[in-house]
Amino acid sequence: MSNSASEAAPEEVSKTEKKDSQTGTQKSREAETRSDERKRVDWKHVLGFKVDEEFRKLSRWYKNELLERMSGAASFAAFAAGEMPREASNNLLGVGFGMKSTEGASFDGLALRVYVRTRLPLAMLSSQEIVPPQINGLPTDVIPVGDLRAQARPTRCGVSIGHSAVTAGTLGCLVRRRAEDGAVYILSNNHILANCNDAAEGEPILEPGPMDGGDPRHPIAVLTDFEPLRFSGPINYMDAAIARVLDPTDVDPRILSIGAVVQPPMAPALFQSVRKHGRTTLHTLGAITRR
Repeated sequence: MSNSASEAAPEEVSKTEKKDSQTGTQKSREAETRSDERKRVDWKHVLGFKVDEEFRKLSRWYKNELLERMSGAASFAAFAAGEMPREASNNLLGVGFGMKSTEGASFDGLALRVYVRTRLPLAMLSSQEIVPPQINGLPTDVIPVGDLRAQARPTRCGVSIGHSAVTAGTLGCLVRRRAEDGAVYILSNNHILANCNDAAEGEPILEPGPMDGGDPRHPIAVLTDFEPLRFSGPINYMDAAIARVLDPTDVDPRILSIGAVVQPPMAPALFQSVRKHGRTTLHTLGAITRR
């Protein structure tokens, strides 16, 4: 029995190897077929910007292929989840699928658009940071965009805001003036919007505030009016300022974590519960203890 088993073993191994070889060959041919199919895509159809399911599948496949070649990341989802090696993701910010731009103006066919912080010489890049010139015949387009900062539009109240010369404070709420000028105004503090009396009407207000990455080139509002703060003499009864919103569609009157302010305003009462949402303190609760 031992000799019979010994004699049968090489034959069984041979059959297994042959089967594995045939399976590997079949998978290789299937991969080549899929690659050829993608190479034969009717780009004229795609360039008509008919964003259908075929377009989305192609987009995902090419993005995945690029990220796999650069870093071994399993998929675009892995990149989005921050699972790429640090070396590869240091300069890479995102991957898109769209028109290839030439010298920032003209367009020349479809490409994988690779967004990076800055365009660097090849000598300064590691193998994982080099973007391939093409993926299965589809060209890549490296686009430097600088450092990106989160900016929501429209923005709700309760978020970071500030004059370009301060750090940051809170966008309290949206108001209108009694004079029906149709404008929408941001209400916050003098020390946030008017820099403790040092600002002038028309100066830029940023969202988020400068400390949180606000860009002075793209203000959300301009300072309109403020109640001056007194640093000696009588007591200050308010610390307030308003700023006219440049584009009313950029703001949402709802307050983060709280929602819309219900009209008409209620008269304050002892032990009445109150809440707010601040840039630093976030959502807090309280009660009126003194009138």
